[in-house]
This record gives sequence, structure tokens and C-alpha cells, in this order.
Amino acid sequence: MLPAPPRPSAGVLRMTLALLAALVCGLLLSAQPILNGVLARAVASPGTAAMISLLVSALMLAPFAAAGGGPDLSGLGAIPWWAWLGGLAGAAFVAGGIGLAPAIGLAVFLSVVVAGQLPGALIIEGWGLFGAARSPISGSRVLGLVLVLGGVLIFRFGRF
Repeated sequence: MLPAPPRPSAGVLRMTLALLAALVCGLLLSAQPILNGVLARAVASPGTAAMISLLVSALMLAPFAAAGGGPDLSGLGAIPWWAWLGGLAGAAFVAGGIGLAPAIGLAVFLSVVVAGQLPGALIIEGWGLFGAARSPISGSRVLGLVLVLGGVLIFRFGRF
């Protein structure tokens, strides 16, 4: 009889679940520009559609914010000014998706978004910006970025 295969460690299982959750987030985000575009056409206003979308997001997150006795807002005054840019980034993605995805295509829009996110992530982690854990900008990470940029070009101009 063969021995039983080794059981994955708790750390491997947590990482696997985290990667799967990130994949689901990515799948959901891929539909967001199209769904928000439908909303924009229905209300005849991209700006209003973006506000409605972000309001729905806020309402969906309210129960999580209220869990455990509610948030402690006493530390809001100590937040660095740049921490508020997260909301600006979310609004830019929503508004950009409404206007750009129909113009350039969903797949191209999302591939260019990812192509923009990766150098940003390299810089943020490489320099430890915004309190991020530092991770060196290695040759393999730069190669990965170049491959993604090549993928964007294939998405946009490839004809097979």
C-alpha cells in the first residue's frame, strides 16, 4: 500500500484560498465596466452611474464596517493625506471603465489597467511607499512586467 500524500500546511492552504479569492475579485472586476456602462445608459449620465455604483459599493460594505461594534472613527484626524487617495483610485477606475471600456473594448481596457497597475505596484513595493512592505524590484519582476506589456500589445494589435 502506498503512503498517503502529505497534507498541505496551513500556510499553503491560506495562500491558496487568498489566491482564489483574488481571482474571484478579478473576475468580478472584469464585469464592472460593462455593468456600469449599462447603468450609465439607463440614467443617461456616466457621472451619475459612477456615483450610483460607488453608493452600492458603500452600502454593500456597511455591514462589514458595522461588524464587531462598529468602526472607531477617532483616528481619522491622524490619517496621512495620501491615504484618502484610495477612494480617488476607486472612483477613477469606475468612471474610467464607464467611458473607456466601450471605446476601446473591455479586454483592452482591463489589460491596460493591469499594465498600469504592475509598474505602480513595483514602485510602491520597491520603495515601500504608503507603508507597504518593501520588496525589491528584481529582474524577474521586471521581466513579468514586460511580458504583461507584450500581452497588452497582443490584445490590442494581435491578429492570429
